Amino acid sequence: MAKPRKVVAQKPRGTLCHQVLDLNWDIQLLQEGPNDFTVVYGSSVRDGLTYNEAALEYGAVIMHALACRGLLNSNTKEEES
Repeated sequence: MAKPRKVVAQKPRGTLCHQVLDLNWDIQLLQEGPNDFTVVYGSSVRDGLTYNEAALEYGAVIMHALACRGLLNSNTKEEES
């Protein structure tokens, strides 16, 4: 499995599938072709992602943004004890 490329300062291509605009940074999920996705998180662009990779990345950046806003407790059970 090839590692996804990280591209910065390039306008992402593809069809916008979903976006979240009300957190600290804009988050977008785009699809350029079959099994070819891009996740944009602020100025970070991860392209060349498969469906599964994009699903993991998109979920992770949404959770990170929520944690940064204090809307999600990211401590594990071990860290709380």
